[in-house]
Amino acid sequence: MRRKIGLFLIIITLFVSGCAGGAVDITHGHANADDNISQTMLDLIGDDYWYSGKETYNDEWVRYGYVIRKNDLSIMETFVSAVLNVEITGDENIIFSVVEESSNGYFDELFVLSNYDCYDGAGGETLDYLGYLKIRYDGYAMEMWHDPKTYTTFENIKYLEIPDVMQKKAEEEEIDWYEIWPDLVGVEVIETGFMEN
Repeated sequence: MRRKIGLFLIIITLFVSGCAGGAVDITHGHANADDNISQTMLDLIGDDYWYSGKETYNDEWVRYGYVIRKNDLSIMETFVSAVLNVEITGDENIIFSVVEESSNGYFDELFVLSNYDCYDGAGGETLDYLGYLKIRYDGYAMEMWHDPKTYTTFENIKYLEIPDVMQKKAEEEEIDWYEIWPDLVGVEVIETGFMEN
């Protein structure tokens, strides 16, 4: 009996501390708008995404979080259309992080759109639009998020970071990122460890 109570208390502690299964605490439904950028996005994304809130880090960058609510290509068009209406001044470092909730309670980051080279200490050019696209690879994400064609809806991409697995598919499908985005300056292919030998 004492053993069962001890096990129960450990499980409750893990659950309360947020350690159970690596779950992330994201409230279901839209968070309230925090500023003009989040209000613009909320007005335009409808119910295809949940806005999970804004996070500011030492006045260096602002991250806006979005949770995908359905796996359908039409929602990419919704997101891209909303992003094109966001006004950014040149001195703001803005990150839009889009995640998918998987069945086991994890939130997998699918892609990051920003106006500067976020998550990289190299710095780089700060744009007055969201021109940096960093595509992530997670084996648990729905198949459409592993398809390079999913991301061709984006406009004005100047810098692309793409997983090697997806770049291989793009090459097999003869997708030329420089043709899709004429202003593209560079493509960085990230090694994932998922490449077949």
